[in-house]
Amino acid sequence: MRLFRTLVTIAALTAPLSGCASEPPATAAATPVAVEPLPFGTSRPASAGTVEATVYDYRQPVTTVGKPAQAGYEYAAADLKVCVTDRATDPIVLGQNPWSLAYADSTRAVASSERYDDFPLPAYPVGYDGEPQTPAGQCKRGWLVFPAPAGQRPVTIDYQPSDEPAPLPWTVPDFDPDRAACAALNGIDELQRLEPEVTRPVAEGALRATDPALVEAGQTLLRATTAVEEADNPAGPLNTALFGAWLDVSGACIDRYGDGPW
Repeated sequence: MRLFRTLVTIAALTAPLSGCASEPPATAAATPVAVEPLPFGTSRPASAGTVEATVYDYRQPVTTVGKPAQAGYEYAAADLKVCVTDRATDPIVLGQNPWSLAYADSTRAVASSERYDDFPLPAYPVGYDGEPQTPAGQCKRGWLVFPAPAGQRPVTIDYQPSDEPAPLPWTVPDFDPDRAACAALNGIDELQRLEPEVTRPVAEGALRATDPALVEAGQTLLRATTAVEEADNPAGPLNTALFGAWLDVSGACIDRYGDGPW
């Protein structure tokens, strides 16, 4: 009997007392809700409505004299705009850090700090300290360049300022070989149009197009490029033919998409 009373007493002492304070139950951290992607050209608010962001276009690859340091990568560019709304009480420094490319395997590409003269213009602001702030009612628009895996197209272009719990995405359209062929002409000056190392990839891109006019112009440019490459000392007529073939590709692009840049 004594042992029984001891056990009962211990049980009574260790049982929780009614009305006494206890620790609140643990709660799971809130999971950010995925945001529905928007099509290009559609604006959406961010940062409690103090800014409004828009994605207009995406190009890959971007023809340039430079290449990313990482093997297997090429430069891509997105045409972006961010406006500061009347809800902003102070000017805002707009920059590249909130932007990224999102891929199907959950990896991301962040914007490049490299700047080459033949990158698409105007350039989107980097956002370094000391850059001009943007007041309410004004916008910044330009091309932001990313080192992207060669041959891989991102699923979305995402914008996520530090106060946004989840990325705000825009869907990247399927690859358009015709527009890509025309985009390869952007930023190439007249002297570069006589260089086979520049004209050959442009011709090869045009040959992958679906527009018969672009394909035909690409064939002409490829023949003119090969003639210059094989000549010991390219004469004036060969260079003239190469320049004219370049203009044929450019003309096919104008017929399809209007005046460049594409």
